[in-house]
Amino acid sequence: ISRFSIYPTQEQNYSGTALEFLQDLFRSTVPSHKPQIQQRASILEREKALPVTAKEQLDLIYSFFGFSCTDLSKILHVSRPAIYAWIDATEPKIENAERIKYLAQLAFDIAPEPYCPMFYIFVNRPVEHNEKSLLEYLIDDNQSREFISALAKTVYQMSVERRKRIEDVPKAKHGSKSGIYDSFLDY
Repeated sequence: ISRFSIYPTQEQNYSGTALEFLQDLFRSTVPSHKPQIQQRASILEREKALPVTAKEQLDLIYSFFGFSCTDLSKILHVSRPAIYAWIDATEPKIENAERIKYLAQLAFDIAPEPYCPMFYIFVNRPVEHNEKSLLEYLIDDNQSREFISALAKTVYQMSVERRKRIEDVPKAKHGSKSGIYDSFLDY
């Protein structure tokens, strides 16, 4: 971005990105303007990382939720070939694009840079006194988005904690066995 406007009356020439400009401006500005600059910088960071195309959004959904193509086709109520077509850069219909965007936004809001994908058992089995699994709630369009968001956050946190427990288990020094077994980790 060569010209970037911070305030409606002030434009400056700048050779870096808009985010770099705001970061430089933040370091050199008066304290009273810092909250406004921080807010604009956080918006730019968020917009920069949010996937734009259906293919990018599907990649985020796959990497975050760990869904199979069959799972995703059930959630979106389409065939598997439709999913593959979208991955190959065919644009989905508007109602499918909105659902894909919702799932991508859900994943991005929980973890913009995921530490690990959700553990498939946590996604496919009921957790914390719920009647259904996260996958079943996503397939069934009758549940509120707030509930699904809270459940997805819980499942992701459980997955992160599981990953950390795995990383904390000492590795075997000799032999071919790694010494890491899920049965010892209590999921």
